[in-house]
Amino acid sequence: MIFFFALLVTLIFICFIAERKVSWLEIYTSTFFACWLRLKVDGFLAYKYHYYYYFDGGISYYTIFFFPLFGAVNYLVINWFPYEANKGTKVFYILSWTAWSIFIEIASVLGGFFHYDGWQILYSIIWYPLLIIMLITNIHIIRYLKKGDRQV
Repeated sequence: MIFFFALLVTLIFICFIAERKVSWLEIYTSTFFACWLRLKVDGFLAYKYHYYYYFDGGISYYTIFFFPLFGAVNYLVINWFPYEANKGTKVFYILSWTAWSIFIEIASVLGGFFHYDGWQILYSIIWYPLLIIMLITNIHIIRYLKKGDRQV
């Protein structure tokens, strides 16, 4: 549990000192998208199909701490994404965040606040890049809508 809180504080600290490259609107809307996506995925995979669970299973007040964690990670992913770079750089960036996410997932399992119950690390290796691509696609949609609506 100490690892989780240290990670949370560290990520939030990095968010405050990192140079902001995305707008507040993009941060706000993409963070809500990331939290909504997390709730939907967990609703199906954790609570309906019981592939994994947090802490002792079921809905716990501890899971409220995941919202700042997902918000911080979402901010860092979209803020540091190389939007103007070539495809190879973008793929490397996505794979780097995937590797980091896998490391955190393994540490969470070893720390005892994330448990597999039918889920396998291979599934996460496949899903993390897709989730990151969804976050970046969401930013592109936000920018497209923002460009078309001059009242925002």
